[in-house]
Amino acid sequence: MVWRTHNGIDIASDVGTEVDTAGEGTVIESYEDEKYGFVVKVQHADGVVTVYKNLEKTVVEKDDILDKGQMIGTVGNKGA
Repeated sequence: MVWRTHNGIDIASDVGTEVDTAGEGTVIESYEDEKYGFVVKVQHADGVVTVYKNLEKTVVEKDDILDKGQMIGTVGNKGA
């Protein structure tokens, strides 16, 4: 296995903890990934995309419009 760094941040939380959006935006992808668990990508008005990985479950779907602080899922433990 090759370990690489990334430009994101990792936030330590207990499995099952609610994950909320960093800002309002639109879900552009919501899927399950074999390596990263459930993944949600939210595009914000300024074009920035926030990617949430290692989710145990999600409660949003593609094209959902989200408010800042809205729940998108819960923390998982599968992340690579």
